[in-house]
Amino acid sequence: YTEIYTSDKKYVTTETLSHWEAQLEHFQFVRIHKSYLVNPAKIQKIVANHVVFSENHSIPIGRTYKERFLKEFIR
Repeated sequence: YTEIYTSDKKYVTTETLSHWEAQLEHFQFVRIHKSYLVNPAKIQKIVANHVVFSENHSIPIGRTYKERFLKEFIR
């Protein structure tokens, strides 16, 4: 299962994260961890190895994805 979070709602789907990565790449979504795909436009800041979306919500950046993500995010 894949959980999709929007500003106001949560969706659960049986599609894989790889499926959603392929579907959303045209919308600038980026894989930052084996378990997370994010919209960089919603990121408020990057602190150490985490992206912060709001004061009480952050997720980790995986080692495998960090270099590529930072190159994409900090253009």
